[in-house]
Amino acid sequence: MIQYENGLAVLFKLHGSVFPRAIPYAIVSALIAAFVAIWYHDEMNEIFAHPYAHQVFSISVGFVLVFRANLSYQRFWEGRTQLQQMSSKWSECVLQIYCFDRCTSDTLDDEDDDEFCKLQIHLFSLLHAVSLQDLRADKNLTNIVEYGTKEAEDRSQRERVDQTGNSKFLAVCGAMDDREQGVLTASEDRVYAVMTWITHDWVVRARKGGLGIPPPILSRAYQCLSDGHQAFMQARKIHDTPFPFPYAQLVSVLLIVFMFTAPIVVAAYVDDVALAVFLSFFSTCSSVALDEVAKEIEDPFGFDPNDLPLTQLHEGYNERVMQLTQQVKERRQWLQRCRFAWYSKPVKAPAAPAAPPAPAPAPAAPAASVPVQPYLPVASAHGLNSRDKARGSPPTPIGSSRLPTGANGARHPFGGQGRTDFEGTSL
Repeated sequence: MIQYENGLAVLFKLHGSVFPRAIPYAIVSALIAAFVAIWYHDEMNEIFAHPYAHQVFSISVGFVLVFRANLSYQRFWEGRTQLQQMSSKWSECVLQIYCFDRCTSDTLDDEDDDEFCKLQIHLFSLLHAVSLQDLRADKNLTNIVEYGTKEAEDRSQRERVDQTGNSKFLAVCGAMDDREQGVLTASEDRVYAVMTWITHDWVVRARKGGLGIPPPILSRAYQCLSDGHQAFMQARKIHDTPFPFPYAQLVSVLLIVFMFTAPIVVAAYVDDVALAVFLSFFSTCSSVALDEVAKEIEDPFGFDPNDLPLTQLHEGYNERVMQLTQQVKERRQWLQRCRFAWYSKPVKAPAAPAAPPAPAPAPAAPAASVPVQPYLPVASAHGLNSRDKARGSPPTPIGSSRLPTGANGARHPFGGQGRTDFEGTSL
């Protein structure tokens, strides 16, 4: 992508401009206008009594061109958005895995921790590189070089396109071994293969005691890995789906017709030859240039001057990933110097020998069962209920209902003279 500043200097920049491709069409249109204006001005003025018919045609051509340019820019911006989403999600994913493993793997040694973290940085850098290669249709694995080596910098600088920042070489943190090169060479989907390696290493690491973070939190890393792959597939959709052929063919035919008819109409109504040539030239040049802009930006992935700077985006991704090691190391050293108790790794005390099992208690003797007799109002010899007799109540005929009464003579099922609330109401 060309970096520029707004101003008059933009008018004189030819690198990446569409005008060199539009000017030949404009020259043909200008020559036609000059020929008609000099030799057939009066005849064409009689033929085209009114320019209404050509005005309708010109409006249709302009509408078709603007619509295509708008769709092309939407494709360009959508590709840039999905590419940024892919890079941000994968950089966030490797950050989470790095911190989850370094801060929770207490049962493993530091050397094993370093080896796993370095492998994850290498795989995520490789994942990003093969994704960009896939988007720009580059199948050559020799274009993937090791990050930070002088050879990689020299090759990248030598192959870098002037004023665009694009290069066919993509640096990866850590060199690829023979096994990785063999698998990626034979693989039809290299992005899927590298994602398989990353997921496999996470599962193996967790079974060995690493990644000791609670599963709901660890699942966030899997989600970030999946979101990055989804953004890559959305960007790949733009690359794999060209602009519809019927529409592109229609635009080309309309432009050819416009290139021949516009100068004739202009020469028929403009008496000055120079003005007719000028108007014909710029009307055709602007129409063709708008179509060339749409062609230039409809697929933003590649090596063209106006394509997205994939090399620079990958270099920025590598810088973010590589600074993980230094930042986490400095953070750990600072916490250790400050003697934070919550940061110190727990020291497991030796387990005490298990006590011998206590003897089983003797079974308890079964308790004697006492039959429960239901209460029955049995009359005594004096005709009183046994319950009434015990508490000195007046005789109550057996089978009659005996409820205590209140002050007003009403019977209360809860006994006594009744209860009075704070307002004096008998309850």
